[in-house]
Amino acid sequence: MLGIVLLWVAVAIAGVLIVLGLVITLAGWRHNKHHQVSRTIKLKQSQEAIWAVVNDHANEPTWQTQLEYSKPLPDEQGLPVWEIRHRGPGNPPMKLTTIESNQPTKLVRRIDDAKQVFNGRWVYELTPVSGATMLTITEHSEIKHPFFRGMFHLFGGPALFVNHYLKDLAMKFGEPGEIQDVPEQEGP
Repeated sequence: MLGIVLLWVAVAIAGVLIVLGLVITLAGWRHNKHHQVSRTIKLKQSQEAIWAVVNDHANEPTWQTQLEYSKPLPDEQGLPVWEIRHRGPGNPPMKLTTIESNQPTKLVRRIDDAKQVFNGRWVYELTPVSGATMLTITEHSEIKHPFFRGMFHLFGGPALFVNHYLKDLAMKFGEPGEIQDVPEQEGP
């Protein structure tokens, strides 16, 4: 009798997981696989000071609360490459390749994750404004599989990593750092 009850419990749990997976996948189909999101923060720092921090990959885990590690990889075609991994179960390592670097105004990094769930690029733009710097990060990304798009939109949203990064950067400088939203866009 206990065996039959355990079997029914296992079947019920499996059924719930299957239904949940389908709901998440259906939610993912509602979103384009490409998205673009931009956020801006004004920091009372020079462009050079912010540039130095965002380019110091070796020390990123000391101030980015979501980052487990950051390690250098061999350059690819003369471009600097780093591997990072965000904290949390199931987060794959991500490879960051600096594809454009115009110190101290613009930085572009290509992002590829090891499982090919998420890829894209971050564009950092640093603009001086009356004794401070306005940093805008624009994420252009692609999430191919609808299940992962659903997870992304249901449990964090497109701006999740950009917001975490900017909040942590402001804290690194000891500033409150108010993040300004730029309307989200879907598409390439």
